Amino acid sequence: MSAFMVETDTIDLIVSVLVEWRPKHGEVDQRLFTYGRGPLDPELAQYTTEHDGYHVTSLGGFLLADALGRELIDANVASLGARYSHSDGGADMIDAYAESYTWRKVLRDGVGVPRAMGAIQCYEYQACESGDWGGMFAHELSKAAMKRLVGMVSEGWDYSRTELADAYRAKLAAAK
Repeated sequence: MSAFMVETDTIDLIVSVLVEWRPKHGEVDQRLFTYGRGPLDPELAQYTTEHDGYHVTSLGGFLLADALGRELIDANVASLGARYSHSDGGADMIDAYAESYTWRKVLRDGVGVPRAMGAIQCYEYQACESGDWGGMFAHELSKAAMKRLVGMVSEGWDYSRTELADAYRAKLAAAK
C-alpha cells in the first residue's frame, strides 16, 4: 500500500483532540512527557524542558495549536521522504506544506470519538515510514491524542467480574 500526505482536516482533528477535547473523568494534563526525540518545531521546542533523560512539553492549548500541527505534518513528510525517493515525487511535492499550516478547530459534537480514533490510526500509518518513528515527538502526540479519546469513552479503569455480575443481577431483579 502506498503512503500519502493526510488531509489537513485530519491534522486539524488530531490537534483539536490534543488542545480542546476532554475526557469524561479527571483533569487534562497539558504536558506531554516523552523519552524519544524532542519536538522538531522551533516553537514547540521553546516549551520543552529536559529532566533526567525525558522531555516535558507544555502543549499550551490554543497557543501552540499551529505548532502541534506543523510537528505532525513534518513527520508525515519525513515518512513520505523515507518511503519514496525524491525522484519519485516523495517529499519534494510538499516541501513547504508545514510552514503554511494554520489550525482550524474541529468541534467535538461534529465528529464522534470512533471516527477520530480512525483518523489517528490513518495518520500513524502514513507517518510511520521513517526509521525513527518510534522515537519521534509526533508519534508521542498521536499516542497522547488516542489516550485522550480512550478517556472520553472509557467506562472505568480497573475491571472486576464481580462488578459485571452485580450489574447483571440488578438488571434481572428489575425485570421481575
